Amino acid sequence: MNKKPGITGLIALFLLISCSVIGEDEEVFYLKTDNSYLPVYVRGNPDARSYIIWTHGGPGSSGLYYGDIEEISALHKDYRIVYWDQMGSGGSTGNPDKSDYTVEEFALHQDGIVKAVLNRYDPENLFLLGHSWGGFLASWYLIAEGDEELASERQGRFNGVILLNPVLDISRSITDGISYIRDDYAPSQIETGQDVVKWESALLWYENHVDNGLLMGRDVATHYQYIEDAGGMLVQRDRNDELTAELAPKMLFFSAFHFYDYYNNQNTIRTHMDIADKSLAREDEPNLSSITLPTLFLAGRDDKIAFDYMSEEWFDLLGSHSGTAEERAEYFKMYEDCAHAGFLDAPDQFLEDVSVFIESHL
Repeated sequence: MNKKPGITGLIALFLLISCSVIGEDEEVFYLKTDNSYLPVYVRGNPDARSYIIWTHGGPGSSGLYYGDIEEISALHKDYRIVYWDQMGSGGSTGNPDKSDYTVEEFALHQDGIVKAVLNRYDPENLFLLGHSWGGFLASWYLIAEGDEELASERQGRFNGVILLNPVLDISRSITDGISYIRDDYAPSQIETGQDVVKWESALLWYENHVDNGLLMGRDVATHYQYIEDAGGMLVQRDRNDELTAELAPKMLFFSAFHFYDYYNNQNTIRTHMDIADKSLAREDEPNLSSITLPTLFLAGRDDKIAFDYMSEEWFDLLGSHSGTAEERAEYFKMYEDCAHAGFLDAPDQFLEDVSVFIESHL
């Protein structure tokens, strides 16, 4: 007589399926903070000489998501990549207080990830990569709030850092992004009869939500959606649709982490993480000049979050380069037909530049 599987059997089957995406040479562990557990997913070549710690964007994205994108996973052949989910992001769990959502706290978590990788794997070479907001967090961590001794200690752990479409002056990025939509893109769309109702609604939304030139909390996410709709997030927008169709079911049904955590975290971090006034480009505050570590800076000409002129200025602020034309050509890459995701809009250039940088700094 055939029996229907009981609840226990279904749970066991689900867990078996959920773990199937963790490859034989991959590893998952958690970093425990005071109030959270942060998942760490180690992928790529287990015999690689070089490790890359990948700090994801957002706030509120997921490091685990990046590792399933083939334009990034192409790096797995030669390198070991450590993806992790920040507090209130991806598959992180726990019960953090709203007061925990500060850059200072997140930098301590970044430090914990770095120390865990060093202690667990003792890599021959170690690189730090930060994308978007992750570029800000990685830089903030390296600068150590102006503590020169601590900054030297932290930077001394790495061969180099890769800043991928980093947002290093968040307040300026948001104010200029608001201006781009309100003064340029939306009026041009309305004038040419493109999505008139949508962009008239956008102008009304900004009128009701901008406070002293800035947006705070969840409003920043709405603003970024308008930037995305205007093409300032990704030029290859069809590729984004393909990734959504490909990876969303995988995350939902085959992920090692509960999909509920991801969506619950998105709501929480966007409510409590107010970073709209943060900058690493102000002369009277600890800034990018404190980073003396070899730095590869990857930017996008069509990026409307980390605007091209901002990226050029941020690179010039770095203390790791003397400003010669030769150094700029080697360490600063401005990708054409590229917005805020260089690995998707310019994948071949991204892979080549990252590989050349790593191999040049062993």
